[in-house]
Amino acid sequence: MTRYVGEQSAFSNVQPNTTATIDLPVDRRYHVLWIKYKTNANRATIETDILRIKVMLNGIVQWEISPKELFAIYERHGYTFIDGYLPLFFSEPWRRSPAGEDSTGWQLFGNIRTFQIDVEIAPGANAPALECFSQYDRKPGGLGLIRKYTRQQVPVAATGPHTLNNVPGSGSLHGFHCFETTQGDIANVRVKVNDFEVFNADRALAEALIQPAGGKPVAGMFPVAFDATERVADRIDQALAVGNQVTRSEFQLEFEMVVANPFFLVWEFIGPANA
Repeated sequence: MTRYVGEQSAFSNVQPNTTATIDLPVDRRYHVLWIKYKTNANRATIETDILRIKVMLNGIVQWEISPKELFAIYERHGYTFIDGYLPLFFSEPWRRSPAGEDSTGWQLFGNIRTFQIDVEIAPGANAPALECFSQYDRKPGGLGLIRKYTRQQVPVAATGPHTLNNVPGSGSLHGFHCFETTQGDIANVRVKVNDFEVFNADRALAEALIQPAGGKPVAGMFPVAFDATERVADRIDQALAVGNQVTRSEFQLEFEMVVANPFFLVWEFIGPANA
């Protein structure tokens, strides 16, 4: 279906050390929001001036992520940065089929009451300026499954194995990205689900796994990609059916730390909107 392109209403409160906001119409299926920052701002400027993005449906956060993290995830999928633009991909152009690409588009008409973007601007931002353009279509239907991002900081007290059992968010897990304090802090990541090993790789293997489908290694980020094939269906379910009951899958994560530095985890889920 043809995608239309249109400029949205203006952001409000675009000033240093504030949160700019924009309310978007809910009468369409969104594929991409192109947020323009200044004129031809480079990647470093956008990453410095914009601290965090929140995307909300009915006032409930679906995405919470920094531009630096988002650009790194896009780069992992093979996307090349374009000066001045911070895109929010709902439909994902790197997926291996048109149906897979479109499957995570946000069809809001008749499903959602409010759609809002919050942009946290740094205190030191010089003359910030924000515009928003959307790519969308008019295909009817339900909201379906959408991409969701959530992030957390992981404190690390010592070198060697560091374990984590709590997986936040809801839906099925496409993977997660470890953003290190310094390149090489993490040597290996191991993941077990219900005592079954689903991932065990050092950095070289983790980066090799994403490349056959067009992915790229990113400095300072250790990728754990259950969707390394770029197929939307490749994911780990958080819900486990046992008889007539559905329980939450038990995750066990182990990070082999070379240096005892904290790191951020950005989780990628696919599932129903938390709205």
